[in-house]
Amino acid sequence: MIFTGERVIEGVTPQRIWIEHVKRYEFASAFIKNMKGGLTLDIACGTGYGCKILSNKGNIPEIIGVDISREAISFACANYKTAEIEFVIGDAVNLPFSKEKFDYVVCFETLEHIKTPEKMLQELRRILKSNGLLIISTPNRKLTSPGKSIRDQPDNPYHIVEYSTNEFIRLLSKYFEVLEVYGQRGISKFYLIPVFEKILRIMFPTLYAPERYSCELEKIRSTKEYRYIVAICKKQ
Repeated sequence: MIFTGERVIEGVTPQRIWIEHVKRYEFASAFIKNMKGGLTLDIACGTGYGCKILSNKGNIPEIIGVDISREAISFACANYKTAEIEFVIGDAVNLPFSKEKFDYVVCFETLEHIKTPEKMLQELRRILKSNGLLIISTPNRKLTSPGKSIRDQPDNPYHIVEYSTNEFIRLLSKYFEVLEVYGQRGISKFYLIPVFEKILRIMFPTLYAPERYSCELEKIRSTKEYRYIVAICKKQ
């Protein structure tokens, strides 16, 4: 597969982007492993590398990766399919699974690509077992599309809508109980004050650029904005 910026490909995607995605999957792996595992769905699994991480790091007995792209699923099957990992073609807003099938759903960097995000969340809620957990992430518009509103086209041409942290949490709360919220690549909100932001962009780009900060996840702090937001949600 050729890297276009839409999907992550092991060994091809730029290192910074690759590490960000790997850290999110490692975080989910540790969380699920600590909860003693269970049938896990990786929705919009792309090329399948994340399922490999979940299997290796999370000690998860059965994982299903789903993506709408036939090309991505073919690549995933050729490179990552095992006795524990299965890949199928499927649409996030109309999943080919029965009600209350999964213990865990992992959904990284997907919501912003969906024309009907609420329908996707309804589907994820439908396929989760009672008290099942959703681990979901999205970019924070305040850093990835600065100056734009939720109604504007994001800077990333593959995204349909991007959310602020509070908008993301409010949307999730319609369908799930949001247990914990984490951030990745945080930057002080002080640096984002318009008058300082302009100075930092020109004179101190290292301070401004959140992509240069640690990609380890931390619980969100009120004094920071994060490039990526990760939420742990429970089906009530």
